[in-house]
Amino acid sequence: MTADPWASVRTAGKTLDDYPPPVLDPETGCIRWQGPHDSKDYGVVGGNSRTKQRRAHNATWERHRGPIPDGHVLDHVWDWGCRWKDCVNLDHLEVVTVSENNRRANKNRAFRALQRREMYRRMWSADV
Repeated sequence: MTADPWASVRTAGKTLDDYPPPVLDPETGCIRWQGPHDSKDYGVVGGNSRTKQRRAHNATWERHRGPIPDGHVLDHVWDWGCRWKDCVNLDHLEVVTVSENNRRANKNRAFRALQRREMYRRMWSADV
């Protein structure tokens, strides 16, 4: 009996192919997952009361590029144009350590907060 080559990306009997195809966002270049999402807006594959869901970008990466090394995660790289947590565009993803992913997330959070403050400042100054 031959081992299932897609066993690592199959969860609860579902594979990436069991969901609607992802859709390109022409503004960002993100390829947006069209299947279910978790509470943090990441696309998810499979899962039920007995099995764990897998994030769609991880399953996509593993299908096309192989396993993610232990102690590492995939980062949706802001500097490469990625703006959506449900993006499965392999050109927007990078394997990084957990600490590097957290460092980047904090940097991007601060940048987005500055953008919001600037937007509000302009809104308030326009009202005066």
